[in-house]
Amino acid sequence: MGLAQAQQQVVRAEIERQVRRGLGPRQSIAPGWLFCLRGAFCFEKLGPVHKTMMRMMRRMLLKKGGGMTQDDRALLAAFRTPVDFVDISALAPLVAACGVPCWKAEK
Repeated sequence: MGLAQAQQQVVRAEIERQVRRGLGPRQSIAPGWLFCLRGAFCFEKLGPVHKTMMRMMRRMLLKKGGGMTQDDRALLAAFRTPVDFVDISALAPLVAACGVPCWKAEK
């Protein structure tokens, strides 16, 4: 789902809020049916629109100065060095929720 650490309660709550807002009032998700998976980021692979958006994000982070969080600093570092947080074993809860009993995550 992104680079953010969804295990952090604040991050997860924000993700859930955004999903609910995106779904609208007529649709909802059942508790326990939102699965958050971390991804990868390589600035050089972004298209022109996304590069522009990320440059604006970078400027906003740099304006924070000493008030940056650890996640903010990690995102700034990712502009220079691509990062990959993909973890195949994180799919286990999703696969289990789908009722696939024989799936085993690779390590």
